[in-house]
Amino acid sequence: HAAVSSVLYLREMNWVVSASWDKTVKIWDLSKNVENEPLQTIELPAKVYRMDLNKDLKLFLTLDGHQIATCDLRSLATPPVVRESLLKFTLHSLAAL
Repeated sequence: HAAVSSVLYLREMNWVVSASWDKTVKIWDLSKNVENEPLQTIELPAKVYRMDLNKDLKLFLTLDGHQIATCDLRSLATPPVVRESLLKFTLHSLAAL
């Protein structure tokens, strides 16, 4: 198990989204009373430092190794898009607008 690095709560869907250094994002549906079983687990190529969500339910994540990932939470079957950041250093902060 690895450390959880970021957590978001989506009130309109009653979901908790957690990101971790084990290279995963897990979506937990709080309306279902199922313990320890995420609704969805998204595998990423590197550990996640931070994440934020915009009003269109697009999840933005900063990853180790100068990478940025996006996930569309309206379509959980769609794989995340991962890109190299043009910045010289790893991003440890993020705000989606």
